[in-house]
Amino acid sequence: MDGIKRIVVVFSHHSTKAKRYQQVRDRLVATGQELGWGLREVCLDNIPYHQVIERLSPELLDGDLVVAAGGDGIAQVTFQAVYQANRAIIYGTIPLGNGNDISRALNGRHRSARAILNQSVVDYHPLNIVVDGRLTFSLASYVTFGATTVLVDCLNQTPIRRARRTLRRLSPAASLPLNQLGKISRQIDRLEFPDFYRDGRLMWDDSIGFFTISAAHNVLRLPKDIRLARSEFFFHHAMTKGKNLGQKILMAGLWTAKLPGVLTDLEELKFTNNQVDIIANISGDNIHLGPVKEIVAIRSSRPVRVLFN
Repeated sequence: MDGIKRIVVVFSHHSTKAKRYQQVRDRLVATGQELGWGLREVCLDNIPYHQVIERLSPELLDGDLVVAAGGDGIAQVTFQAVYQANRAIIYGTIPLGNGNDISRALNGRHRSARAILNQSVVDYHPLNIVVDGRLTFSLASYVTFGATTVLVDCLNQTPIRRARRTLRRLSPAASLPLNQLGKISRQIDRLEFPDFYRDGRLMWDDSIGFFTISAAHNVLRLPKDIRLARSEFFFHHAMTKGKNLGQKILMAGLWTAKLPGVLTDLEELKFTNNQVDIIANISGDNIHLGPVKEIVAIRSSRPVRVLFN
């Protein structure tokens, strides 16, 4: 990695595997000392998404290797900060969370700091999400709207996060208390989500999202004649109301029905008479956007340089 002058490692004490951070730090320090790079640590605890970007982006310099050591939340917000800094930076992520979808998209099966730092550097084009004319998110992995945000609110409760650490080898749904499942199902049924137009067609779906292939956790069944890279994005939409509880919790299974189409150009959703607060689930964290009239998704022509396997 020619031109690197400094490692900037971004972490949080709240990451599921935060206890492993010291081992990661030791590896990064050893690498920096061996190659003559400096080290800068940035701890992000309990800071709202866009405030993180406003704080982190101006600190990043040409020649930085920016490493997100955490779960998908830390990995995504750091990725967007790197994109918005628009400097000669290399981005990498070391998985210390539960799902680690972004790590899966970039690192494949690699998990150790040593293996990830030895990966190739490639151009990775994020998916830009423009909300009512404003660039709001630059995605490394996924964003969802609608029914999934109800599940995210539940999964991020402190007792359930502790259970997810214990059951981290299983689906996040395994950590949901049985006595809350009925309540979650009723909350999804009561969810207000506005109608929207896509390609001039009115749609009533209450679960929509943009995902990389890797974020589908291998449950997406692609037609045999379709070959897609892990970094390709696709649009998912489904109606959850009227579904049974199992179908609601395992909504990923709805992806197996069809592939709505890889995003090679522009995806535009126009909401009709929307007075509802739209919530975005960005890599496992809910962000309130307020009433939204239009969401546009387009693959960025400007890449982020990333460590990639």
